Amino acid sequence: MSNAFDTIKRSELLDILKTFLDDDEVQMIRYLLSDTTIEVKSNSGIKTEPFNTNIGSPQGDGLSGCLFTVYFENSLRKFRDIINVNPILTEHSYAKPYLPQIPEECIYADDADFISNSEDRRSRITLKAKESLATDNLLVNDAKTEHTTLIRTKKDEEGWRSVNRGCDE
Repeated sequence: MSNAFDTIKRSELLDILKTFLDDDEVQMIRYLLSDTTIEVKSNSGIKTEPFNTNIGSPQGDGLSGCLFTVYFENSLRKFRDIINVNPILTEHSYAKPYLPQIPEECIYADDADFISNSEDRRSRITLKAKESLATDNLLVNDAKTEHTTLIRTKKDEEGWRSVNRGCDE
């Protein structure tokens, strides 16, 4: 994702929170998100005057990560509904809901990895992810997008070990 915390729609986040928090908790979060200002700083160090914003979540506190996670998960649920539709017509008795045989995603903060042992499914995920997540103002970063195919190989052909895993070992 690109600028993930800066892109969430606050009104939609509050609607999501209302589904599992009580009114007082939602009101506290609404207060924490209100009157938020940001300033833009250029590479040369020049800053703009602070201005109000009505999207995004302030960064640097313990709650912002949790709020983004709730928002991101809600968007991913909608995305899963799109990609898990069986393309076979549902009125036929042989049409069954898609049930993945392996875990299909690994998610940490604003990073999502989609896993599939089917090239067709991987292509479908790639095509739909950007479109679906954009409806919630979440921007897929093409520069960071990686495609890895998981296949069984001989021990000396383990190219997957060079895939960027985002951590140092």
